Amino acid sequence: MSRMVRPSPDIARGAGAVLFFLIAGIHFLNLPAGFRLGGYVGVSLVLSCVINFAGVVGIMVEPRARIWWYALVTGGLTLIAWIVTQSVGLPLTTEEVSGQWVREPVVLAQPFVAASLAALAGWVLLSRAYEDTNATLSRERERLLHRR
Repeated sequence: MSRMVRPSPDIARGAGAVLFFLIAGIHFLNLPAGFRLGGYVGVSLVLSCVINFAGVVGIMVEPRARIWWYALVTGGLTLIAWIVTQSVGLPLTTEEVSGQWVREPVVLAQPFVAASLAALAGWVLLSRAYEDTNATLSRERERLLHRR
């Protein structure tokens, strides 16, 4: 059976915190443009900053798997929202947003940072699940061997 490499918990948590912080920073830099596009866009960017700062705090204090699920969902939804915004556009805005894939480097960095957060969270969750499965199989094998 092959062995899955598990990331170091301290390094994974630090990298996750940095990725959460980068997403919050990108959204913070886009606040003026967001409020120019529409009030609801600016408010959603402010809420995203709050959500991502909560992720920074949570990932540093919470060792359990639920923070990694939070990171997976946050990174995945941020990536999906960026793709939808860039391909379809935003409703009720005065400016055309769709099709401007490379208008600013910050805008282009957002999908890579969000995908990196989702990928890191997925790796941590998969490695934990794989480790738990192997531990369960090992305990069961030991129980069966000592039973004889």
